[in-house]
Amino acid sequence: MTSIVYLSSLGTSITVCFIPMPVGAKIGILVLLLLVQMCASLWYTLSYIPYGRATAQRMLRSVMAMDGE
Repeated sequence: MTSIVYLSSLGTSITVCFIPMPVGAKIGILVLLLLVQMCASLWYTLSYIPYGRATAQRMLRSVMAMDGE
C-alpha cells in the first residue's frame, strides 16, 4: 500500500509539472505531493525496523493526545 501511494504521488508530481496552470497553484500542489512522498517513504522505511511502525503510531497518538500539558 505504501509503495502504491509513493509511486502514484510521484507520477502525479511529474504530470502536474507539465500541466499548464498558475505557478502558485502548481507549487502548492507539488509541495503537498512532496509531503505525501516523504511520509510514504518514512512509513516504508519504518517497516524494516522491528516494531518501527507500532512505535511510530504510539508516538503519534501520544503527541496528538496532549492537551496542553
